Amino acid sequence: MHKQKELSFLDELILGTRILVNENVIDGFGHISVRDPRNPEHFWMIRENGVHYYEQ
Repeated sequence: MHKQKELSFLDELILGTRILVNENVIDGFGHISVRDPRNPEHFWMIRENGVHYYEQ
């Protein structure tokens, strides 16, 4: 897999989660998951409160 695509889906996951945090819908009511492009049976999610540890 091309590294740019790999980083892109993780960047989008982080950005989407930050949007939910900013809108105050991440606390138990909302989350974002993305399908791993390398393995379609796996999904990525940022764990609760984990979004604060990621820098863009």
